Amino acid sequence: MEERLVKEINHWVHRYEELKLDVAAGRQPRMQPENARRRAEDLSERLERRMAELKRQEQVFSQTPVVVGGSLIVPQGWLDQQEGQPVPQWAANAEARQRIEQQAMSVVLEHERRLGNDPLDVSRENHGWDILSRTPDHEVRFLEVKGRVAGATTVTVTR
Repeated sequence: MEERLVKEINHWVHRYEELKLDVAAGRQPRMQPENARRRAEDLSERLERRMAELKRQEQVFSQTPVVVGGSLIVPQGWLDQQEGQPVPQWAANAEARQRIEQQAMSVVLEHERRLGNDPLDVSRENHGWDILSRTPDHEVRFLEVKGRVAGATTVTVTR
């Protein structure tokens, strides 16, 4: 990424110099030299921003999580199996599961906002959590959301 941007920046700087010479020689170039210079500057700023972002990401250290809550989930199917009962099959279709998950996400996002936090849905980015939430004192929280339909007798937790 850096090498590609540096090459492109060098190209536009070189193009700027060529265009200035054309103008000085009385020729009318297709592109104004200032446009080439601005393009080189924009790319330079983009490179600086990206490098700063990568530097910030290097400063993120994984620490032991602070557990503020938890639950023990024993699958009903396992309990039924232990008692010799038939295990119920997965009943909801993919659309229903997606709708339920979206409703759960909406509830958690709204709850985080009511707490004064700034939540962000990152579920589609495959980080391993669904919501990144920042508290007013800049603490960052990573939330995994699981939803189920009201009245369901089972909760399915996937890998």
